[in-house]
Amino acid sequence: MKKSVSLVYVSLTALISVWSIK
Repeated sequence: MKKSVSLVYVSLTALISVWSIK
């Protein structure tokens, strides 16, 4: 479960990073 949450967190961070670059 913790791994799943971590993956979601990383995905969210990546999404924000892309949004920031945009």
